[in-house]
Amino acid sequence: MSKVKIALITDRDNWAFANIAKQIKKHLSGCYDFKIVSFNACNKNADELHKQIKDCDILHFLWREIISYIPIHRYRDKILSTAVYDHLFLGEKSIQKRKNMFNNFRYYVCSKKLYEIYKGIDDYPAPIMTIEDGVDPDLFYPKNLDRFNQLKRPLRVGWVGNSKWGIKIEDFKGFRTFINPAVNELIQEEFEIEGDYADRVHKMISHDNMVDYYSKIDVLICMSKIEGTPNPVLEAMACGVPVISTNVGIVPQVLGEKQRSFLLKGRDKEELKKSLLTLFHNREILNELSQENLTQIKNWHWSKQCQKFKDYFDILISDSANNKK
Repeated sequence: MSKVKIALITDRDNWAFANIAKQIKKHLSGCYDFKIVSFNACNKNADELHKQIKDCDILHFLWREIISYIPIHRYRDKILSTAVYDHLFLGEKSIQKRKNMFNNFRYYVCSKKLYEIYKGIDDYPAPIMTIEDGVDPDLFYPKNLDRFNQLKRPLRVGWVGNSKWGIKIEDFKGFRTFINPAVNELIQEEFEIEGDYADRVHKMISHDNMVDYYSKIDVLICMSKIEGTPNPVLEAMACGVPVISTNVGIVPQVLGEKQRSFLLKGRDKEELKKSLLTLFHNREILNELSQENLTQIKNWHWSKQCQKFKDYFDILISDSANNKK
């Protein structure tokens, strides 16, 4: 019996959804036949995309906004699937605009928070399940942890992302509004603190080289507002890096007891400065948080998370077979 063929449709190569697709293919290729297709590589052309995916049984759109480009009637014989990885499009107009899509596609969400939100939208069917992102321990692992024993040196603060993402609407990532001002103010107040940022606006670091970046910082900051999964938090934890974060997406689920004391009550610059100074004045905490993160993140390796994708795809296949009876 041939394997079910699944198209994993991403927005573009080498971005977050492409990385998820690669992990799914890596861990589940023994169960299904996967084809990863980038909509951007198809020049955002529905006909070009069609050539790539027409022989697949399941069409899974990791970025749901691609669907608006697609003539759905072409795919009535396919199992249609998508996902929600963010807190966008939750206003009434946005919900109504996407009502047809959600009623024709099966879908999952990436956090418990999003599950509760989407379960409560009357015009949408409830998500099938929650599938959180994972982290690849072959790419992200502890390196240079001895630095946490070197107490008499500047505290190096890190951040990873694209500081211009959504900036025309709001500083969703919080880098320009909170992180950069907070660190600069502490430097001006003559605290020995340094900012070292992996901002895609200025430099693109490949996944393969990110472990070297994480090995140089003492704490990663996440000030995001609407992300389902701030992947840098998972990556930093896998590298043994302490984290200061907003209560966003899966962060409360993944942090251990000690790390949760560095979960900020809100997106507040003064609150962030207070947490940074706690680490600055109590360097021994860095080692404790590092060890806790290394233990905690083991439950979030992609090898485990991808089993949830198997459960999800099996549900789609089973439901489709039952509907044809």
